[in-house]
Amino acid sequence: MRDYKKTISGLRSFNANYEANKLTNDAADAIEELLAVCRDVAAFVIHYADDDEVSAEVLCRKLHKIGVVEKDGAWWTLPEPPKEVE
Repeated sequence: MRDYKKTISGLRSFNANYEANKLTNDAADAIEELLAVCRDVAAFVIHYADDDEVSAEVLCRKLHKIGVVEKDGAWWTLPEPPKEVE
């Protein structure tokens, strides 16, 4: 699984010049926003899934690959979000 925190940190610390720094900060912001959206989708699936448990399971497995949800025994859970995306 990709380490998104490391990618975001690397993008924010890149400092070749103002334009590149602005671009990398924008990219880091975009990654954080996308992870926040994924987290919202995961929360919906975990807490409000309908009777179609197979679809919810497939979605949770995909979200697990990018670190948005965790497996706790038989249950999918949301890890604590990073401070930047609360």
